[in-house]
Amino acid sequence: MRRVLAFTEPQFSNSMIEAWWRSLKHQWLFLHALDSATTVRRLVAFYVDEHNRVLPHAAFHGQTPDEMYFYEAACQITPMIDPSPVSS
Repeated sequence: MRRVLAFTEPQFSNSMIEAWWRSLKHQWLFLHALDSATTVRRLVAFYVDEHNRVLPHAAFHGQTPDEMYFYEAACQITPMIDPSPVSS
């Protein structure tokens, strides 16, 4: 039998998503009664929304993922009309 080691470099590893799933399960799902699939879907949807929109992240210097994503998207938009005043 051969031992296989997990990748430790972020570009080759799924450790970030595994950490997210672990936090979803341990900090949210396991604290509630999971009596139906509808309940689980509702709880997961709430957690994802809170994670992206409300909770600040240290990796983003206290900003939420939504703030980072939509700010980056807004910076990439080029205006269609030149906002500089026309000199006469």
